[in-house]
Amino acid sequence: MSNKLRAPTRGVIIGRFMPPHLGHRYLVGFAREFVQHLTVLVCTRKDEPIPGRLRYEWMQAMFCDVEIIHVTEEIPEANRNNPNSYRIWAEFIRKIIPDPIDYVFASEQYGFKLASELAAEFVPVDPGRNNFPVSATEIRKNPFTSWAYLPNLVKPYFARRVVCISQQVGVPGVDSHPARGLTRLYSTVCVSDALERWMTLREKPNSADEIRLVLKSQAAATAALLPLCNRVLFAEADCVTLQARLAREDVSTPEGTAPANLYILHYDSTLSEGFRRYLDTLTRIFEERKFTYLVTTEHDPHKDPRVVSTIDQLFVVEEE
Repeated sequence: MSNKLRAPTRGVIIGRFMPPHLGHRYLVGFAREFVQHLTVLVCTRKDEPIPGRLRYEWMQAMFCDVEIIHVTEEIPEANRNNPNSYRIWAEFIRKIIPDPIDYVFASEQYGFKLASELAAEFVPVDPGRNNFPVSATEIRKNPFTSWAYLPNLVKPYFARRVVCISQQVGVPGVDSHPARGLTRLYSTVCVSDALERWMTLREKPNSADEIRLVLKSQAAATAALLPLCNRVLFAEADCVTLQARLAREDVSTPEGTAPANLYILHYDSTLSEGFRRYLDTLTRIFEERKFTYLVTTEHDPHKDPRVVSTIDQLFVVEEE
């Protein structure tokens, strides 16, 4: 072993990373410090709940200085019940990595047998999971109870989005920011209304190009804040509601824009007739597109038990 430590060394990690978590980050970081050349095999199947391509892209983005290889070939005969599975896996790995492998890194028992078949040494990293007591299986069962162990890059995949719609921007004496109380209640972050940001420094957008910029701004703010949210991201508007407010059907929404998990429509006695018509329009849109929405007359939606209960239900995950 002493000769290996002085010579250029190569190591390998194999896993599904479904999803990657901080324990995986530590595993790869440990191995990267241990060897000169590290290869991580992201092994995926078509029938798995989290798309394999996405997991591969996550690992690539997290470890830019490590060789990440996406393995999509399925090897049924290499299942754990086959006593020759480790030999089959070793032969498969040699096809991908023809150079001699010095070390296999893992935190589980399989590392010993796989390393033996590869004529390598096994280096256990954290078998007790002392620093990051979590597993990908636990995260899939409920990512929200293991939120602290998710890398920011992975959080948008699981995060919930709630859009709160209230009185029009600029109406005197009316609180037009109902999402802020909910943001404090759930200790998270909030996407402000892009149209309000725009009109603070410019006139109301009229041209199709200006409206596209407003919609793109809303989508960009959402994408930038999702990795930083605590389980749920609140917003004062999204691209769907902005486009309805601007009444421009000829303007397409930015690519990748998805509806929120929940829309909260805030009615109260101070509503102008124009805004009431706008909320009625949104209701029709939501019902046509089968979006989930909730109506509240509570001035502070975070004080409405129905609102809080409905949001809490977003964190209930059904068993696979």
